[in-house]
Amino acid sequence: MARISSVALALFLCLVNSPLNLASSPLQLIDASGSLTRSSVSQTSLGNGIVAVLSSPGTKSFFADSDEGVTLSSSGGVSILSSPGATLSGTTSLMKGNGAAAASTVAGSIIITGITESDLEYGLDDTRHGHTLTGIFRAKIQSSSTTKTTLILTVPSEVDQDKIIQDVKTIFKTANAEIGGDASFDELYDIAVEQVSSTADAEKVRFSYHPLI
Repeated sequence: MARISSVALALFLCLVNSPLNLASSPLQLIDASGSLTRSSVSQTSLGNGIVAVLSSPGTKSFFADSDEGVTLSSSGGVSILSSPGATLSGTTSLMKGNGAAAASTVAGSIIITGITESDLEYGLDDTRHGHTLTGIFRAKIQSSSTTKTTLILTVPSEVDQDKIIQDVKTIFKTANAEIGGDASFDELYDIAVEQVSSTADAEKVRFSYHPLI
């Protein structure tokens, strides 16, 4: 099976092949080793837009996480791509955040979960979430897409939202400079910080920000 050597392979999700009916159980697209398990997904199977839910391996989340790979499921007419984000010590492409970056390139909304209070203490840049965001931003900039994406960061309690947003914009600025992009963060993203402390909160966030085709 093909390996994820580049986030460009995320485009396999946009290819239209034979019709695919999503079952109630998630359909695996990329396995835990970073290998593609399906080369394409019918566009007609994707429902009313795609929400990418990016988890943090080993951190409790109220969302349905997918630490074992990238999976596609459907709920309420909304297609949900679930992927683990980056880790600080990962060696596989998935643990480096390539799966999360790939999922983000085809999603209209991206939800970052697993952010803890300790992650926020010194800023997101050097955390696993900083690595995940860097991969997301690089993929977006390299794609040259100008379609605006909604980025939602979920937190466990009341926090300084302005500081979090500034941290995210700083990470984007660094990624943009490395690649030589010329778009601003605000041109490419809408951003929100949401408190999630229950499954009900998670469901509310997921469906409040779902994109429509």
